[in-house]
Amino acid sequence: MLNRQQVLDRYFPEVRAWLIQIAAVMDRADRAEGATPASGGDQREALYAESLKVLADTNAPDRAERILRLFSDPVD
Repeated sequence: MLNRQQVLDRYFPEVRAWLIQIAAVMDRADRAEGATPASGGDQREALYAESLKVLADTNAPDRAERILRLFSDPVD
């Protein structure tokens, strides 16, 4: 099992690229023809924003599960 420093060392370049790609997609959407403020009606933008809040929450170790649940269909 890797220690915390080894995990950060191993995955930093890949995660950095993912985060830049996410930011680029959000920037493209903001600049797109017919774009409205991010508070508009598309639920996917709200999911992006909520996911970023989950990622920023360092007090919960279950971030992957919480994001997966955000993007999953509700089950009754």
